[in-house]
Amino acid sequence: MAPLGTLIQQLWSKFLLA
Repeated sequence: MAPLGTLIQQLWSKFLLA
C-alpha cells in the first residue's frame, strides 16, 4: 500500500486537474 502522503498527492492532483 502506498504511503498516505502519496495517496493525498494523487487525490489533490485530480482535484486540481478537475
